[in-house]
Amino acid sequence: MQTTELKATQSTPYVLLREEGEFYLRGRSYMEDAETFYRPILHWLDTFLQCTPPKVALTLEIEHFNSRSVRQLLRLLSLLDDYAHQHPAACTVVWEWVRGNEDQLTDGQMFQEMLPGLRIQMRERENPSEEGQSMNSINGSAGHLEEEG
Repeated sequence: MQTTELKATQSTPYVLLREEGEFYLRGRSYMEDAETFYRPILHWLDTFLQCTPPKVALTLEIEHFNSRSVRQLLRLLSLLDDYAHQHPAACTVVWEWVRGNEDQLTDGQMFQEMLPGLRIQMRERENPSEEGQSMNSINGSAGHLEEEG
């Protein structure tokens, strides 16, 4: 699997899927066609998990999302939930929220309640991530997701 990156837009999150097993989604997720946006991400993750990696770590810092995105984020988290049941020590999920943004914390807790078998750690941040700055340190060499038809 190749490390893959999608730049953030006004309505889509920054996505980094690293072949080392570290995944990041940061920003806003309120696009009209969330299924089309998340399809290649879900495919990449599903394919990656079939290789039984020794470590899987997802960090989410989603500021705003719509109901279409909730369904896709649940699909993504469900893949990790299934993997965590088989390999509990290998799977880490972190929901980052910005201090003072109680809605963002509540959103993370909502996902935690929807998937009680998946341990989602809540981590408070001082400031929101700046995609261009905070992600540069983890980027490495990134490819691009391409939709399979």
